[in-house]
Amino acid sequence: MLLVVFALPTEARVFQRRLARKKKQETFFDGIMFGTRVGVCFVGIRATAVADLEKTIQRVAPTLVISSGFAGATRALLEPGDFLIASNYTTAEIELPVGSLADAIGPFCSVQEVNGPAEKRRLGEFNLAVDMESRSIAAVCDRYQIPLITARMISDGRDEGIPPVFIGGKLRNAKEVLEASQFAFRMLHLTRRLADRLSQLIGFTMQTK
Repeated sequence: MLLVVFALPTEARVFQRRLARKKKQETFFDGIMFGTRVGVCFVGIRATAVADLEKTIQRVAPTLVISSGFAGATRALLEPGDFLIASNYTTAEIELPVGSLADAIGPFCSVQEVNGPAEKRRLGEFNLAVDMESRSIAAVCDRYQIPLITARMISDGRDEGIPPVFIGGKLRNAKEVLEASQFAFRMLHLTRRLADRLSQLIGFTMQTK
């Protein structure tokens, strides 16, 4: 089985619909893509439910984990919709689709909290992107010796912040309501784009086995 891991179900909404013969299991969803069994598991924002990933790995022993979802850009040339592969959270021996599926490959910074554009610019000195789950997912895969590809789509540019409601906060005024609405509209488009790229990446991994 190939297992795809997201923080939240909303990130996987379109991708999950593309699986055939979907079935809800205890800690993951099960389906078929390209004739291969594919599972979908969620770990929560900041990987608070990473125990579900561990239980799923113990149950199904996947041959490959793809850690996906969204990340924030830390460099100016990266834009929402760019699909990146994290070199530091991807098993070194895996052949990667350089220049075809991935818009860029390089290190990610995985943190507990992203404190706005200033921090993202600072992190950009050594990293392509920032997220809050990749490190925890990679640690579980390393513990069980499961090959891993971390492939995420940029949701917010280097000079943008994520509306607080999308990372567990609350809407405090009319301006934040407007910003959240605009960001939600963007994410509707990006979840479709992410599903396209993930499907292509899974097809690529099937061809290179």
